[in-house]
Amino acid sequence: MAHHKKQHYIPACYLKEWCDKNTSKGHTPYVWVFDADGSNSRRKAPGNIFHESDMYTIERKDGNRDLVLEHGLSQLESTFSRIRRKTLAPKRAINETERLLLCAFIASMHSRTPAMREHLREQWERPLRMMEEMNQWLSKATPEELSRAMAPVLSSVDSKKNISYEQVKQIHENPI
Repeated sequence: MAHHKKQHYIPACYLKEWCDKNTSKGHTPYVWVFDADGSNSRRKAPGNIFHESDMYTIERKDGNRDLVLEHGLSQLESTFSRIRRKTLAPKRAINETERLLLCAFIASMHSRTPAMREHLREQWERPLRMMEEMNQWLSKATPEELSRAMAPVLSSVDSKKNISYEQVKQIHENPI
């Protein structure tokens, strides 16, 4: 069984402070979850909601799972929890380092949701389609058409600033 498959887009450490204070002793703390229209209330443990399987897992070409994003987010969540417990909860002033880490946590919260993932995918849709159309044209173009079309491009190519079709396709498929 693969480890770290259940990856939260709303961290359980963040939801912890939203747990019902009336949780019975010996029971798992829970938050109240409702449908979008406000109906169907139910109790859920923070660890059991707002997650997807392998949301931040990068699949390597060799089939192995790279968890660098998951581990990085986990470290950021741990740091956030420590700052909240030791600085924010007792209402102490935050220092510059804590401010930076809180901003990083907030930015990660904004950019790691399924909605943001789909927004980013939509943003990469047009460049991907344009590259596919260009590849299709290139496969049918005559040598003369290729020469005319590529001359201005080849004279200004800087390989350090280029992004390949495969890279655009990969970003489109896995925007997070």
